[in-house]
Amino acid sequence: NVVFLVVLLGASCLLSWYSLTEGQEWGDDFAEYIMQAQSITEKNPTGFIEKNRFTIETSTHTVGPVAYPWGYPMLLAPLYYLFGMNLLAFKSLNIICYLFFLLSLWWGCRTSHSSIERMILVSLFAMHPYFMEFMDNVVSDIPFLLFSTITIFFMGRIVIQKKTLISNFTDQLLLGLLIAISFFIRTQGILILATLGATQLILVMQHITARKTTATESIMESRHQLFPISRNRLVSLLIIISPYLFFFILVLIWQTFLPEGGTSHTSEMKRISLESIKHNLLFYNKLPAEFFTGFYSKITLILYGASLPLFIIGLFKRRNSDYHIIIYGALYIVLMIGWPYTQGFRYLLPVIPFYVSFVLTGMVSFADTRDRSLNLFWRIGSTCVVIAIIAVSWNTSFKNVTTSGGHEQIKKIGPYYSTAQDLFTFIKSHTEEDSIVIFFKPRLMRLFTNRQSIMIENIDKVTKGDYLCFQKIYDNNNQIEKNDLDSLLKNEAIQLIYQNVDFQLYRIMRQ
Repeated sequence: NVVFLVVLLGASCLLSWYSLTEGQEWGDDFAEYIMQAQSITEKNPTGFIEKNRFTIETSTHTVGPVAYPWGYPMLLAPLYYLFGMNLLAFKSLNIICYLFFLLSLWWGCRTSHSSIERMILVSLFAMHPYFMEFMDNVVSDIPFLLFSTITIFFMGRIVIQKKTLISNFTDQLLLGLLIAISFFIRTQGILILATLGATQLILVMQHITARKTTATESIMESRHQLFPISRNRLVSLLIIISPYLFFFILVLIWQTFLPEGGTSHTSEMKRISLESIKHNLLFYNKLPAEFFTGFYSKITLILYGASLPLFIIGLFKRRNSDYHIIIYGALYIVLMIGWPYTQGFRYLLPVIPFYVSFVLTGMVSFADTRDRSLNLFWRIGSTCVVIAIIAVSWNTSFKNVTTSGGHEQIKKIGPYYSTAQDLFTFIKSHTEEDSIVIFFKPRLMRLFTNRQSIMIENIDKVTKGDYLCFQKIYDNNNQIEKNDLDSLLKNEAIQLIYQNVDFQLYRIMRQ
């Protein structure tokens, strides 16, 4: 088993490494992450916040938060300090986190699955084409997947199974630390804290029901059974609340030194409507189908439909031992459905491993309930399907690597392509340091040119900038329309100073 795991991790590491490219597609979330990491190394997070607040609040519409949660930039900061603006170094963090995620699956599922089942589970993820391709991005999803998965498994071990890793008190503090790290990386990590509270409440209610004594006596007994470190009430209470106390202490420290991290996300909740909820229900109903081969198709939809009954069986089978996972999954899905914007498959990544785990449990349980002949038929059939899914996934990943061009490949669209780099070089050399450049990806412009930048879509607000950069390919995408550009030229409100195949840079003329 250990040899198999080592070989699988090694293959996953090599494949994911050769999947990385020297490029990044358009989208400036990654630029903000890197600038936050840069501000940490320069010990100037407030300086970043001041500049980015101008970009966010001056643009026609919100292009992102004033600051993302600082957990992921803190992970990037050592890489930035050692390697500078090295994209491969930043992306390698995904590989490291993903390998530890695979280890967490192996470790966390040992009480729920046999060794063979865990081998299957890890194999399904080790060289999955979606993950291999997705790791070629500088985003926080993979680190959050790692820490949220570890935290949920650790919660099950020390809260439900009542296992002791170091000591009862230390384990609770470690749990609070893991929840805080998850929250620092992505704000939805707060759901893990809610999961802990719901899990502890269920445990208390179970002991009250089991003991059938007075409510007061049962609650005190349940405390001692949950945390058998001491019969002292104050000590027991302290152990119960220690993860929450430690979590809020860490958040307070974080907010003191690294403010604004993800706080603007809460303002988006006001956009929730019944229409958006209906749309999200339909959207997320089919989205998990992408897991089975890494892309959406009729075959994956059939496989997903077939997995749903097995998932329900597995969920029912493990309802008493893994209800914390069920709670977390339910809270996470409710958040995704309630969020006013639809997200892609990447936003389901934190719950997909648990879904697959429950499906495997349902598959095994279903086989155990059949007679011998049907049992044999089911085992052979289900094994062939699983092997086929793994084979297709691995084959797709290998093909993607061989055709991607590897580290030397630079995406022909995106800020690392030659036309974009030439533009940035010209702006750095021929514009004033305090100038403001209007661009459809303003955070990205600031990263590459160190010039303040804003996104403007309305012609009457163009005068907020000193320079206007127009991208020809993405006409009407977060920039003024071509007709408005022609109108400005006709009225001599702007003057062309640079252009290449993809971009035009204009100086905004002052009256």
